Amino acid sequence: PRIVRGGRAAASWASAIAWEQQGDLRQATKMVRRGLQLAEPYVFALQMRLVLARLYKAQGKQGLASMELERLEKADLLGQLRPLTLLR
Repeated sequence: PRIVRGGRAAASWASAIAWEQQGDLRQATKMVRRGLQLAEPYVFALQMRLVLARLYKAQGKQGLASMELERLEKADLLGQLRPLTLLR
């Protein structure tokens, strides 16, 4: 259950990176969003939010990118990714 969920989230993230490398940012965004739904209880959800913000920004969706960075700031309780969220 939890392990399977984490594995599916990681698979979605890997798929998203592959789509991004092929230049299909829309499909990459879709896969990150799917993976993020599964990854919420895991630490790597923070990194996934950062990737999602980057994908939104690359598509010219600055508002959505900013919203994801705000969500990342709230979820990043230890402040590990704080410097990256300041780069809006």
